[in-house]
Amino acid sequence: MPWKGELIIFNKSYQKNIKIEVYPIGAIFNAQQKYSIECINENLPEYDKIIGGSKILPKRVGSSASSFKLDHDASEDFNAEASIGFGKYRVVFLEFYNDTNFTDGISTYCDVDYSDADYPILLLI
Repeated sequence: MPWKGELIIFNKSYQKNIKIEVYPIGAIFNAQQKYSIECINENLPEYDKIIGGSKILPKRVGSSASSFKLDHDASEDFNAEASIGFGKYRVVFLEFYNDTNFTDGISTYCDVDYSDADYPILLLI
């Protein structure tokens, strides 16, 4: 099965569950190059904002790894679980074993930059 999406996060751990949180950390623009959190893509009706999202990814069982798929609001993809726009986003990883308060594991994050100077303009050419 081919994976399509702008940001796809997998939990391939056999021991740890993780919670993923994705949110903007600065100005974000939609696919119409507007400073707005409104998603312009009607293919994602359950996500009408480009503010990311969160999901708990259970530990891996057998060969099956859980995933969280985010895509740009400019995408023609129908299978994303949340929408993002053009700008900077923080991806937070919270590990936990059994504690649903996420206090028995570590947390870390990385920043993803989708604010290329001409990236949204290329979509209009």
